[in-house]
Amino acid sequence: MTGRRDRPADQERPTVVREVERKVSVPAELVLPTMIGSVPGIVARRPLPPAELVAAYHDTDDHRLARSGASLRRRQGGPDAGWHLKLPAPGGAPGRDEIRLPLEAGEVGMIPAELSGIVLPLVREAPLRHLATVRTARTGWELLDADGEVLAELVDDVVSLEPATRSFRQIEVEARVEDERAEEVLDGVVAVLVAAGGSRTRETKAAAALGVVAVDGPLVVPAVPDREDPAALLVRHTLATGVRALLLAELDVRREAPDAIHRMRVAARTLRSSLRTFAPLLDPDWAAGLRAELQQTATSLGAARDLEVQLTRLLAAARMLPPADQELATAAVREVLGAREEAALRGAAAALDEAGHVGVLVDLVGAATDPRLGPPADGSIVDTVPDLVRTTMRSLRRAVDALAMDGPPEQWHHTRVLAKRARYAADAAEPVLPRARRAAARLARLTDLLGQVQDAVVGRALLAELAAQAESATAFSLGLLAAREEEEERATRAAVLASWPRIEPVTRRPVR
Repeated sequence: MTGRRDRPADQERPTVVREVERKVSVPAELVLPTMIGSVPGIVARRPLPPAELVAAYHDTDDHRLARSGASLRRRQGGPDAGWHLKLPAPGGAPGRDEIRLPLEAGEVGMIPAELSGIVLPLVREAPLRHLATVRTARTGWELLDADGEVLAELVDDVVSLEPATRSFRQIEVEARVEDERAEEVLDGVVAVLVAAGGSRTRETKAAAALGVVAVDGPLVVPAVPDREDPAALLVRHTLATGVRALLLAELDVRREAPDAIHRMRVAARTLRSSLRTFAPLLDPDWAAGLRAELQQTATSLGAARDLEVQLTRLLAAARMLPPADQELATAAVREVLGAREEAALRGAAAALDEAGHVGVLVDLVGAATDPRLGPPADGSIVDTVPDLVRTTMRSLRRAVDALAMDGPPEQWHHTRVLAKRARYAADAAEPVLPRARRAAARLARLTDLLGQVQDAVVGRALLAELAAQAESATAFSLGLLAAREEEEERATRAAVLASWPRIEPVTRRPVR
């Protein structure tokens, strides 16, 4: 994945800095306002040492990093000289993360594996190499409040690009506080600069050096088609949306962002479901091969995600036990499941580092940009897609109608799989067939309940396994916890059956 979990003890860890900043292009002759008295809260400024910065930017020949809003540079000069990988913040949060390694991690053109491993979902099979150099003459100031706290850092950069023969002046202002004042200060500084003759810009130095205009993420997602358009356009939109979500989630997995494994697993499952829903419109062998690759990806993440869920659930449930039992049950769950989770995370990392995984990513991007479609995909969305959604709804209704409170767990789990399939089908249709929106919302509630049933089943099985290996006092405490899981399972089963009469009608209505 990134190699961080198996890093030698003497290997330096990357540092991560969250950047929340604004950029303003200004004329070369502009006299910079002081901001004191112009921006609420700023009462003083303190100069920063001037610096001459030389940054060697690395990217693929077709600029996959820059087009994804990322950059990779080796910069000399200034207090933070070193390798800098800048990425959009995880999960769509505001700002960017800068992952840093020292200069000694590699010479220009020799990219540290720690960083190249993280960006694999963005670059895939394309090699990274040194493409451009940016030289910056920097002056700057810290902007202070009445208590002397640094609210923001403002730097005035005169930039020269190589090999492009272009130079420009750009102001960057970056928040140094993490509360509600950050946005207020940034917006205030930008407003003053714009009033003085500047203009807001999102152009990074990397994009300028590489000549990249559009930032479109790991791949371009086609616009939502019209309902009268061919179904092929909806297939392309759905697959591109799903592949983009998977690539971004894997990027977050590789930098160990919270909840990233869950998001990547969901993205893989959603794509598999979309391929199944649209199967009548696709080349069957091609679609089956992609589903198999996605199944393998989802499975490689499954153990780690399931153990993460169970640790959270069971430790929370243990807090409801009497104090002595709480202590014993908590210790047993944390020790055994925690160790298993770490092993599962290492397994997931190894799977993402396998040589064949790059090929899977390449196949998925190819599917998103040029899916193999059959003649039925030429039919209009409104005439073709409702029948595909209706098929998934019909299978779900049959499964739920067969459920019983005391039915086997396997039957309930199978129903959950069908409910997810129907939900994802409704989600895919919703952008062009608005009547699918209500069905998708109701099915989301159903899948959540069925997921809770399955979590309780898995939790009970884990607790029984732990109790069989524990001393008698701990086994008794784990038994109490298992009894709570059994109560949770029965209560949630009852909730599923009680909610179905309200959900079932939307599965019968046409989504046209």
